[in-house]
Amino acid sequence: QLTFSMPQPGGSDFTTGLDQSLTPDAMLAVLYNCKRGDGNLQFNFSHVLTGLRFVVNNYSESDLLVYSIKLQGHFFKKVQVDFSNTVDRYTGSYILYDNPGGLSLPAPAEDQAGTSSDSILEEEYKKYIMLISGEGSYFGEDVQVVIDYKLGDSDRKTEYITRPGTFTPSPGVRYTAQLNFVGNAFVLQFVVDNSEQWENGGSDDGGDVVFE
Repeated sequence: QLTFSMPQPGGSDFTTGLDQSLTPDAMLAVLYNCKRGDGNLQFNFSHVLTGLRFVVNNYSESDLLVYSIKLQGHFFKKVQVDFSNTVDRYTGSYILYDNPGGLSLPAPAEDQAGTSSDSILEEEYKKYIMLISGEGSYFGEDVQVVIDYKLGDSDRKTEYITRPGTFTPSPGVRYTAQLNFVGNAFVLQFVVDNSEQWENGGSDDGGDVVFE
């Protein structure tokens, strides 16, 4: 039985800030029934965690100001390769974007389908959070996307959005969570990146794979 544990200490509530930079890109390789006559061991590593990043799209006819985005919840702490149940969690919030002045996404021009944070924000805001995914409960319990925004002339609002029922994250897959503003409606959509292909974990010479 092999166990990987997330390094975030977490806290008692969602006010605890979580640091994604502490999370290693954990990988796992398994070879079954290998014999001496098979020659050198050829490991094919796969990613243990699920990658998730966020983008805001404005498809409405009003200007949009986004003040903050965060992902909060009681996240899975450990994953075991024999899929044994675990009750360990860590609690807190990943701060994806926070700016008192707001991120301005103007209403799209006539020749535009929409305006996107991907075309405005720097690369540091496009990085992936790596999380443990599980069946039924997403990345843990009470996991929500929290967005603080102002659309057009309306009042400033804070929305708490849970995952769509059609989204079931898988280990080793990277997703983009699209926070889409369409008219007065707000839609959260998860899109698989790059046809579900994450870079391979080849290991002929060990590379940057760290054995612990």
